Amino acid sequence: MEYVPGVRDLEVVVCESGPLSPADTARVGPALLDALSEGRQSGILHRDVKPFNVLLTSTEPQGGHDAGIGRVLLTDYGIAFQQDSVAVMAPS
Repeated sequence: MEYVPGVRDLEVVVCESGPLSPADTARVGPALLDALSEGRQSGILHRDVKPFNVLLTSTEPQGGHDAGIGRVLLTDYGIAFQQDSVAVMAPS
């Protein structure tokens, strides 16, 4: 997994700052859909999307404006399911 300094999860951001603005939501939502679509095209279902598993970086403040959302990263594929895999059960 990539090391991303200064990243915060969406759960912490919302707890500390309240709901995302419409502009930030318009950035985060499509980014998550893109990540899920990429996984789906590879046959992988995430199965655990929640605010704690959405990581956000921030952009640098510019021209007196607050820092915004930079990268949106979907993490924790621990219970992901690969569609073309076959479950193997141990003999009883």
